Amino acid sequence: MFKEYFDKVVKHYKNARFIWIVSGILFVFAVVYTIANIMSINKKIDEINLHYQTETPMPGNELPGVYKLRKESAFWQSRLAMAKSDSICVTIDLVDSVVCLELQGVVMHSAAIRNYFKSELFEALKPEAILNIIGQPTLVVSHEASFSKDPIKLKKAPKDTAEANAAVVQEVLEQKQAEEEEAKPLYYNLVLNNGVQITFSEEHAEGWKTIPYLLKQKIKTIEKNSIQISKFKLPDYTPSIIIEMTREDAASIFRGLPENASLALRL
Repeated sequence: MFKEYFDKVVKHYKNARFIWIVSGILFVFAVVYTIANIMSINKKIDEINLHYQTETPMPGNELPGVYKLRKESAFWQSRLAMAKSDSICVTIDLVDSVVCLELQGVVMHSAAIRNYFKSELFEALKPEAILNIIGQPTLVVSHEASFSKDPIKLKKAPKDTAEANAAVVQEVLEQKQAEEEEAKPLYYNLVLNNGVQITFSEEHAEGWKTIPYLLKQKIKTIEKNSIQISKFKLPDYTPSIIIEMTREDAASIFRGLPENASLALRL
């Protein structure tokens, strides 16, 4: 009996020791991960401030009124530059909570922003850097989406019965694909040439399905950062803005964007 009791105590001790060791390792990793991310953010802030600094200082930015007027002027300069293009451009106005598709300065379509979240990095940047970022259009260099960008397809009339039957089968498959796509959360990422990523998603009030996607993106980021930390490198930090809209508005904005679209941002 004593031996059985002793074996249980030893087994319990070994299990407890294993749990404590694992917990300690996870705690140390969490501390290292947090410190590395803070250092990564600070590094990115310094890089952006250095990249967007001007040779001649801009006195007066410390005054809220002056800085506000300069931000307004910079935003309109960016829109004016886009108006010279003969391609559809996009304006993201976080102040008035609206996203517009424009062609040569004329608003072709506008959609309300229901909610948005932006990286705290934008608040930490120098006013001069912010003015230079929003004072010129940026380009969408890549994108990723959970749905089709071109839902409209041109179809040719069938030549014979066999081709007509094949067309019916194809139409059924496309309808099924469209239904599956409708059930998925709607989101898309726009990566800009200045390193900023803008994510559009359906609002949580209607699109609670986007929560698993955002969680998946967070896990993906943690995995990528963990690999870099394990190689004794600071993780890459990507400034981001998440914009929530109705599903219909978000889809229409994405489908109206041409490749390598110009974008003006108002912060």
